[in-house]
Amino acid sequence: MGLCLSYIDHKNGDILVCADTRISYLHGEEVYCVAGNFSKLRRFGDKVIHIHGLVNVAEAIFNQIKDDSSFEQISEKAREVVRNFKDNLPNVEFTTEICVFSIIDGVATIHKMNDENDFKAIKFINDLQNIFAIGLKNNEALRYVENLYNSDDSNNKAIDDAFYETMVHFSKQYGEYVGGYMQGYIITKDGIQSANVSIPEDKELKQIKTILFSC
Repeated sequence: MGLCLSYIDHKNGDILVCADTRISYLHGEEVYCVAGNFSKLRRFGDKVIHIHGLVNVAEAIFNQIKDDSSFEQISEKAREVVRNFKDNLPNVEFTTEICVFSIIDGVATIHKMNDENDFKAIKFINDLQNIFAIGLKNNEALRYVENLYNSDDSNNKAIDDAFYETMVHFSKQYGEYVGGYMQGYIITKDGIQSANVSIPEDKELKQIKTILFSC
């Protein structure tokens, strides 16, 4: 379980979305770092997609998505992949959540799909909120970003800097969950730009090798 942060500029209709690349494994009450280089956030045509859940499932879903895939096609492929994994691994419990970030008719939009709604694409627009967090300690992460970005004094941060400082902060506290790189995409009506920046690590992480791990 990593961390995904997003910001919607309602005035200009732009989106900034960032996610870390850590993958981890929970064994009992112990969390282990498996690797730090899995891309949970990927671009497909005019969409940027984030998948949270088992890495094996996320990668299988990503592999089924094409640049011109519609929301209905993404939902259908996700249902097929998850159903196949649950049939083949009946004793493994897991959940999958997909967020699709895009601009539709000039409006910055998030579509959410998950197990609970059978991966039906639900459009989520909240004109009263512009910062969102998905994943580890999401409410705590949201407050942390807001404190950096919405500060009333001269020390308030630009939103991309606030996202990065939040990733670094959570990596220091929960390094087995959050770390590696921060991937970022800026989505505007003129196109999509991307950038990656390393998340520093200042402690030795517990590590393990396994075939089923989470992103």
